[in-house]
Amino acid sequence: MGASRTSIVLIGLRRSGKTSLGRALAAATGRAFLDTDELLCARTGRSAAEWLLSEGEAALREQEGALLRALVAEIAQRTEPIVLATGGGSVLAPDAARLLAQLGRVIWLDISAATAVARAESADDAIERPLLAGRTVAEEAVLLHAQRSPIYEALARNRIDASADLAASGLQLLKLASAIPV
Repeated sequence: MGASRTSIVLIGLRRSGKTSLGRALAAATGRAFLDTDELLCARTGRSAAEWLLSEGEAALREQEGALLRALVAEIAQRTEPIVLATGGGSVLAPDAARLLAQLGRVIWLDISAATAVARAESADDAIERPLLAGRTVAEEAVLLHAQRSPIYEALARNRIDASADLAASGLQLLKLASAIPV
């Protein structure tokens, strides 16, 4: 069985738990863990935030699309499956629907806009996440939730409500992943 048939791709808004739950899931299931935000920075020398601030959203999405295409080629050569945490806007990259489906089973970690705001406000990490021009964290969360939720829903094979405690979401994710052979 090819790696893409047993790999897992996590999509969702910022602060939905894609990276933290993805790392835990990879460790629990013996899959390798990859994060598109980390890979983008390693590949280009710039973070997603830096791309967004210096070149704009269109350039960031082009870079994410190029990264997804490279990952599809890499996964085709692998025999071991992965867990891939994507950037929240990766679903907007050119040809993202086809590329994400080629990478593995797409799972949406769904959170409400209110949860996104609460997690952003309580975050103790140093991740810089630029806001949309002139918007507050709350306004941006509401806007992105409204814009992206239909896209996430259309792309995902499975949806997990990740608005609750991350441990509970992790258990749901692990249960779902356990049905996918490694």
